[in-house]
Amino acid sequence: MKYFLIVFTITIVINTALSQSGWIEQYSTGLEFPTSIAFADSSNGFITGFFSCARTSDGGTSWLTFNPAVALRYSDVSFVNSDTGFLIVSNLNNGMYRTLNKG
Repeated sequence: MKYFLIVFTITIVINTALSQSGWIEQYSTGLEFPTSIAFADSSNGFITGFFSCARTSDGGTSWLTFNPAVALRYSDVSFVNSDTGFLIVSNLNNGMYRTLNKG
């Protein structure tokens, strides 16, 4: 019985440690209230926030904040390929915007 408890405890500890190793903490993008994230490919990604957006060209290791200047609140972002993407805004300028050059 003692052997069983030791093996069971070790198994639980190892499984817990391994199950949490799939996530890597990313450093702040500088955005308040992020609302959406999309990657055009394995390197180029975008995050929308209420008041600005951020982009990465290194798979999310670093982020550069920018303001597309089309709205105050950015709700969603999506890319269909590495250049073409869509940005949804929700405020006085409700609508959808398209980029053909990665934003």
